[in-house]
Amino acid sequence: MFPEHLAPGATKPPFTFPVLKFGRRRLPKVMFSIDIETLSTSKFAAVPTIGIAAFTADGVLESRHLMLNYDEQILDHGRHVEPRTLRWWLEQDEKVRNATFLGENRMPADDAFAVIDAMIFGIKAQFQEERTIIWVKGPHFDTAILETLAEDYGVESSITFRDWMDVRTINLLSGYSAPKFDGAHNAEIDAIEQAKEVIEGIRILDVQ
Repeated sequence: MFPEHLAPGATKPPFTFPVLKFGRRRLPKVMFSIDIETLSTSKFAAVPTIGIAAFTADGVLESRHLMLNYDEQILDHGRHVEPRTLRWWLEQDEKVRNATFLGENRMPADDAFAVIDAMIFGIKAQFQEERTIIWVKGPHFDTAILETLAEDYGVESSITFRDWMDVRTINLLSGYSAPKFDGAHNAEIDAIEQAKEVIEGIRILDVQ
């Protein structure tokens, strides 16, 4: 038997969140979603692209598609490439493959981290928000890979371990199942769709 909130047609979870003291919002006014595409499932994987989206409870504000120099990652830093993952990429839509692997003027990973930090800082400043929350699928994949990549390039990111949240967790709590969408495995599109999942989860759980 399915839990009540996972049953077909259910709209509310069978619990409520406690009201936090001191008038503090449970979630920041603006949050971020990050997705990466990789050449391996190892936490030392080479990363061709990073997608990031900024959003509020009302919708997605803006997004970026960062194209990284993965040859540099492999040759200079020994980032991992996995034959099984390469075969998987060959089975994906050509348009998505091209968005991930083609294109000139690919940036070094340290420049990509600088762009991400600047985007987060700038948008948080617009909303006068001090806290940072970044949603991924999930911390043991995207987060772990980004952390080792930052270490390889000597980057001290402003993002800390407290800032990462798992989209799958809010989906489980809310009972929300995201519909299929065009462009899956394009890092920017995935980041946007993850943001939409979080927005819907927040609405269902009635937590802001």
